[in-house]
Amino acid sequence: MNRQQEFRNALKSLGNETKVVIVAAGIEDAYNAFNTDPQMSIRFTPEELPIWKASNDFGILLATLELRIPLKLPSNLKEPQIMLAIHNRSEGTLGDMCDLVKELALEAIRSIAEQITLESIISLRWVPPSKRKQHKRL
Repeated sequence: MNRQQEFRNALKSLGNETKVVIVAAGIEDAYNAFNTDPQMSIRFTPEELPIWKASNDFGILLATLELRIPLKLPSNLKEPQIMLAIHNRSEGTLGDMCDLVKELALEAIRSIAEQITLESIISLRWVPPSKRKQHKRL
């Protein structure tokens, strides 16, 4: 039995024994892994998350995330230029936006700036989602 099958079996057992609703999230590969098992494909209904637009809602999401970042100075991630830069670099995907902000925060701490700025967003080495398949690791 391969590891994917073991994992699917463990999820089924966990759900059956605890009677807890399990929500799974992932990329298309995860969806495909669940669909190889007829029982799993019945238990989980796929729901595709839309790409975020550079809108007020995205700004609110960034402002909320900023409250959780342990930086000493405010970054004003909701500010239109900063929001748009983060949106463009993450291409509007939730996971990439979170990863990008995390990397920016880590860089702000490392550099002792303690703040995410437009310049730091632009200068961060970051491969956008659409370019990752073409990107070669150095």
